[in-house]
Amino acid sequence: MEMLMADTLYQGGEALRFSSRLVSKNKLFTLEFVRLGSAESNASYLGICYQNDRGHPIWIANRDKPVADNSGVLEIDGDSGTMKVTYSAGDLVDFYSSQSPTSKLTATHILA
Repeated sequence: MEMLMADTLYQGGEALRFSSRLVSKNKLFTLEFVRLGSAESNASYLGICYQNDRGHPIWIANRDKPVADNSGVLEIDGDSGTMKVTYSAGDLVDFYSSQSPTSKLTATHILA
């Protein structure tokens, strides 16, 4: 699994894919797509895990709408500043969307 940037995902071109993860500066936490449940399930979730226990997330972003396979991509839309997960089925999961046209998200950062 590759590490993407150290701890920050920037707007406009950078993306967090199923095969990559963000790692907090102190190396305690990761933000990554994880699989939960049975080995037969291909569903994946965007979660925060302890670095030394990555199979058990402590927070899950899309608990009600899992990605059906390992094609999930987290990115910040360059035009709208919306943080979203897209995947091969074409569905979209918005995590941050500002109502103000002047308030756009430009980066997401995993702290600690």
